Amino acid sequence: MLNLQKSLDHKKRILLTCRFVCLFFAVGVLMSYNLWTSDRFFPLLPLFDAMPVLKHPLDVILLILFIVVVVLGIVRPKPVVFLLVFGILGFYLVQDQCRWQPWVYVYAMFLLPFAKKEPGKASVSLVNYFQIILIGVYVWSGLQKFNPNFIEFTFKRILTELLTIESNSLVNSLSTLGYSIPVVEVLIGLCLVFPRSRNMGVYMALTTHIFILIYLSPLGINYNSIVYPWNFAMMTLVLLAFFKNDQPLFTWCKESIGSKIPYFLVALLTWILPVLNLFGKWDHYLSFSLYSDKPHEFYIAVEESSLGQLPGNYKPYFVSLEGMTGGQLIDVNKWSVEELNVPFYPETRVFKKLSANFCTYGIPGDHLIFLEFEKPIHNGKFYSYQCKDLGF
Repeated sequence: MLNLQKSLDHKKRILLTCRFVCLFFAVGVLMSYNLWTSDRFFPLLPLFDAMPVLKHPLDVILLILFIVVVVLGIVRPKPVVFLLVFGILGFYLVQDQCRWQPWVYVYAMFLLPFAKKEPGKASVSLVNYFQIILIGVYVWSGLQKFNPNFIEFTFKRILTELLTIESNSLVNSLSTLGYSIPVVEVLIGLCLVFPRSRNMGVYMALTTHIFILIYLSPLGINYNSIVYPWNFAMMTLVLLAFFKNDQPLFTWCKESIGSKIPYFLVALLTWILPVLNLFGKWDHYLSFSLYSDKPHEFYIAVEESSLGQLPGNYKPYFVSLEGMTGGQLIDVNKWSVEELNVPFYPETRVFKKLSANFCTYGIPGDHLIFLEFEKPIHNGKFYSYQCKDLGF
């Protein structure tokens, strides 16, 4: 009877996980509506140059269909529903790399098993699959923050803007405490591995996400609202996967060889491939490099005399950098956040893909420069290229 009760308990965990992921996925898509359409000023940045663009109003029709099938996953979580979800999502991700947001990546991994088997018929070991994802997210998110940029930018911003500390000397003296944040994130992941420490890991995770929400809210820096629902989702998912759950992490090892494939795949995606990011061979967002301040920043510099060749739409995104005069800089991340409500996807290949769009304005080559800065920007280490370097 005890085993049966545990089985039922895990079945409920699986069903609720499916439904909540669909709910938060739909909320995230609605909050980033422009990201998923084609009729926008920020250009689509396809994975392949020959990728067709879905014209308006077909883009809106597809988006409505996508939201409907994701919501349908809440009330009718059948494999055919999730096959539709992944069919449309696959098209979206190939059509625009800006859609490769970390929350999209995590939600997709959570929903993938349901394209084969509905939640009520899934093995109870599927909870292990969810656990593998969450542990990977917490551990890698923590490890990625073990760098001085995290202290220099994110942690000092916490001290000055959230805790309102005005003394520079006090901020500098407290800065090394910033490494406690990645330590906590790694500890969360490690606590979630072992049944005896899981509840403690859950409490630490909930506290962390509440802190993140406060930091990003108008009480803090008032930035990146798209991750508000993702933080609520992470709190929900960690509760469902770990709280009062003494199921060993490797229950899935007893499954058949064929049934083990999803577990090997998700372990590869969340535990192994992020190692390649340390060598620049795997994307930051796919390695859970979240608020680590490791990704480069991208700006587009246009000489004053050529500004008239740009559409006026760019004016809200002009910024100034110390030491740069004689033109304007377009802050691409600011542009992406304000129009698409997501940060710009921070990879060199995507920077260059966006740059190619500016090469069509007919601006003289030496009047248009693309700048990829390593943080901290005041160190002045950057890479620059022009349209001629992109084949124009």
